[in-house]
Amino acid sequence: MSSVPARRLPVFALITDSLRYSVSHARALLILALPFLVVQYGLLQFTKPTTEYLPVLSWQYWVVVGVALLAGVVVAVSVHRQFLQSPDRQMPLRWGKAETRYAWGLLKLTLVMIVPSVLYALVLVGILAAVFSNWNIESFGVEQPLLALPLIWLMMLPMLYLWARMTLILPSAAISQQPSVTLSGSMALTKGNGWRMVAVTVAPLLAFGMLDILIQMSLPTVVYWWLQPLIVSVNTVLGVVLVSVSFKQLYEERQLNAESDENGVVAA
Repeated sequence: MSSVPARRLPVFALITDSLRYSVSHARALLILALPFLVVQYGLLQFTKPTTEYLPVLSWQYWVVVGVALLAGVVVAVSVHRQFLQSPDRQMPLRWGKAETRYAWGLLKLTLVMIVPSVLYALVLVGILAAVFSNWNIESFGVEQPLLALPLIWLMMLPMLYLWARMTLILPSAAISQQPSVTLSGSMALTKGNGWRMVAVTVAPLLAFGMLDILIQMSLPTVVYWWLQPLIVSVNTVLGVVLVSVSFKQLYEERQLNAESDENGVVAA
């Protein structure tokens, strides 16, 4: 273990690097995201362009949801690989060992988060019910969405913190790194940078979510319903790039620290 203290992540620089990369490689990223976008529009066919409940009891709906998740894994792995390994080469879309490892890592991360998330959600719902007299637990909405959403995100910060600290297992799985980063390894890599990881990997997506809410409130429901899959796809790709940028920064920093330790030992 390196004795050199972890350098603080340059939050603003990493976010701007992510946005710059996404813009400069927009065509390649769009090609990678197309399968996910198509599946999202397929999912749209099993919903209604209204604010009514989605037909979650329909087996067709869950088939499309499953396909969307698999497509999301393929897209995420390809984006990770393109950024971390071959920025100037179009990555293929496929299902292989890396995608299986990625899906398994995502499942492990989700299972680890379930118990604390459920307990925290119970507290969150209770607080929201006390703060907002018009809180509707069935629709998970209030009459002031722009007021409620920041409050919900603020109260979810502890869960977002845990997720951000452990999320580096995903790019490691995507590039078939050996040895791969484990959950505990991700916690070690992000030590001293936990909240900065939240600022880099989560905060831009929350801002994008606020923009999504504004768009939803500004457009007719039918128009927004057709625009939503594109918004989801863009948000997904940007989220993957943000994690990739953070992973590259922290992993390269650890490698430099390890080399410094070795040189120090040799010099001694």
